[in-house]
Amino acid sequence: MSRKEKFIKRVRGMVQGFTVAAFLPDYQNKSTNIHKWGKDNLLPQKLINYVADSGVATRAAKKVAEYIASDGFANKDISKLKVNPTQTADKLLQVQAEYMGLINGVAFHVKRRGGLLKDIEVKAIPVQCVRKQIEGGGYIYNETLGEPEFKKEKDTFYTPFVSRDLTQDELTSRQYKNGEILYTYLETPYSQHYPVPVYYAQIEDVRTSTQISQMDLELALNGFMSSGVFSVIGDIDDENKDAYGKTEMDYYRDELKQFTGRSKDSDGSSGRFKLMLVHAPTKDQIPNLQQLDLKSTLEGTNTKREVVGRAVCLLFGAHPVLLGYSDAAVLGNQQALANAAAELNKVVNPMQRLLTEAFDQLFPGNDWTISEYKAINHIPSEILATLTVDEKRALGGYPALVNPTTVTNG
Repeated sequence: MSRKEKFIKRVRGMVQGFTVAAFLPDYQNKSTNIHKWGKDNLLPQKLINYVADSGVATRAAKKVAEYIASDGFANKDISKLKVNPTQTADKLLQVQAEYMGLINGVAFHVKRRGGLLKDIEVKAIPVQCVRKQIEGGGYIYNETLGEPEFKKEKDTFYTPFVSRDLTQDELTSRQYKNGEILYTYLETPYSQHYPVPVYYAQIEDVRTSTQISQMDLELALNGFMSSGVFSVIGDIDDENKDAYGKTEMDYYRDELKQFTGRSKDSDGSSGRFKLMLVHAPTKDQIPNLQQLDLKSTLEGTNTKREVVGRAVCLLFGAHPVLLGYSDAAVLGNQQALANAAAELNKVVNPMQRLLTEAFDQLFPGNDWTISEYKAINHIPSEILATLTVDEKRALGGYPALVNPTTVTNG
């Protein structure tokens, strides 16, 4: 293959690499008897990775989780109930709120210590590792889903949780050997069997926010040198290897890495601001560096950074101001801030209800209402002046004073 053909092949590969593969919510795989979550059965793992790679998306997901869990269960006594040896109901809620905010679904692993419903042990398991069976109505859990080394033998069957006591025959049957799974998620018209978060519709924005940050990192690694075209007169051998297993092209690339900062020593230092030595047989064969003017591109990227960041916040249902973005119409306006918080409360309310219903199935007969995040609403000063000290404290969620004192001016 000629050098020109190799070059064209590389360029085509680079262009094709920009194509974003579309995910479809779910498929059936009858050979494995599961409903696939995404075309390759790894949609949730990919979504989690995309969010984890984006600082804005990670903070947005955390903010949603904070509003879901809020201050825990409204009934503080029941929130202290031990649901497993290491967690109370309130701590389990905190964990599941993270999954709900990120994937819009949760999975509870239920283990029975006896036939009675009151004698159960409940833990959270990664919802992204749970798949529904096509026939049989059960669940398959595999903790290696999405890992570099997937192990099919790790597939574990779980029967769906039933909110009642089990007979001794049921308890000893094979289907209850590994326990039960209670699976709940926000249903959408896009998928019959698994949750599909709203941000999936514009996952490109999440990925763009990551790429903008990576551009900054690459710029720093390259010593803030702009991109360019490095031309070398004549051919560079990229096929014949020397005694060290390297071609002439390999040595050129190593030198360029040293020059940009791509290669570091044990102290983390690089040669990005040092002199690069290149040999040339004649003056006419001295390599030529043509730097590209990327000023407008970088300036546009800085502008785009905030636009994309705000878009990502909105994809998660959070007003950008709740994640630290400035907004002249909101910052300093206590009522506007309260309205932004109230809107996010509306977004998380269906998720809170799902979690409340799940806890009610697991531990019936208790009030599992989750508290709602309350921002301090703006109150006109003339109204505030008419309130007692205890009434003012109540607005902020503080208890009444035991021995109130009168505060006067002067």
